[in-house]
Formats: sequence, C-alpha cells, structure tokens
Amino acid sequence: MPIKDGCFEEHRKVLECVEPHEPFINLLESNLQQSSVYNIGLMRKVLQVSKNVSECIGEDLQCDSSKLVTFALNAGGYVGDKIYGDAFHCFINAQVPEIMENCTTDDLDPSELYNTTLIDETKDKYFECIAQQLYKVPSCKIGRIVDLYKAGHAAVDSYFDGVRFIDRADPAGLNLDELKYCDI
Repeated sequence: MPIKDGCFEEHRKVLECVEPHEPFINLLESNLQQSSVYNIGLMRKVLQVSKNVSECIGEDLQCDSSKLVTFALNAGGYVGDKIYGDAFHCFINAQVPEIMENCTTDDLDPSELYNTTLIDETKDKYFECIAQQLYKVPSCKIGRIVDLYKAGHAAVDSYFDGVRFIDRADPAGLNLDELKYCDI
C-alpha cells in the first residue's frame, strides 16, 4: 500500500499509540506459543492493549494503513471479547483450536476470494462441524456455543474483508458491524 499525501502524521500517531505498549508487545512476540490461547489472563491483557491502542488512534482516519490497523484491532477485540468472556469455559474444555483444525476443509482458491456465496457456504459448513463437536462438551452451554459461533463468523468475515482491502484498496469493507452477528 503506497503512502498517500498527508498520511505521515497519521502514521506517527499510530506509532505514538503503540509505543507505550511496546515492551509488552515485544515480550509477547518472543514468548507466544500455541498454548497461549488458553491463558485467559494473558489474552485479556492483549485485548486491553488492543483496545487502548485503537482508542488512542481514534476513528477519524484518512489513510488506508491506519484504517486497516484499527479495523484489525477492533475486529480482534470483538472476537476476543466473545472467546474470553463466559464462552472461555467452553473454549478451554472443548479445546476449540483442535476442533477447528479437525473441521478444516480445503482452502479456498485465491480466485474465489470475491465469491461471497461460496465463502458463506464453506464458512457455514465449517462452523456447523465445530458446533456439533461443542454440543458434546458439558461446559458448552448453548449461550457459550453461540458466542463462539459469533466470534468465528466475525473472525472469518474480518479476515476476508482485510484481504479484499489489501487486494483492492477499498476501505468500504473495513467496518466491523457487530450487529451483523446478533441473529447468528
């Protein structure tokens, strides 16, 4: 993504917002392991840092890269709040990342990136497979499964929105609409 005129100040603001959290981010990068997703204290700290950085950056952004950063932070915050709230009991007891791995099907071809019907069908089958496994776990009450379902849909949607943005530089898709997941 080329830097647009006038984006230097906005990029500097992003860096200023990240800087106070740099020691934690560096420590996290050097110690992050796959099992870290089960450390609720660590993940809640990550969520708090993400929210702090996003709030510091603000919403009135003009530059594509800044919009992408805040979109990723906000989407990650929504997903994380769902996982590391009440649904965490289900997440940890069911070992959700392992279930996700077992339910994974073939990756979509890059040419299918804009075929939203195919993406939605693939996503629905994937999350239905996960939900079927979660129903078997006693701590996975329906409300917790619904929260994880919402988190999963938001994560996948946000991923594809971000990829499409990078591919076409169209910031229209960089708007996380949490209400979209209310009826899931």
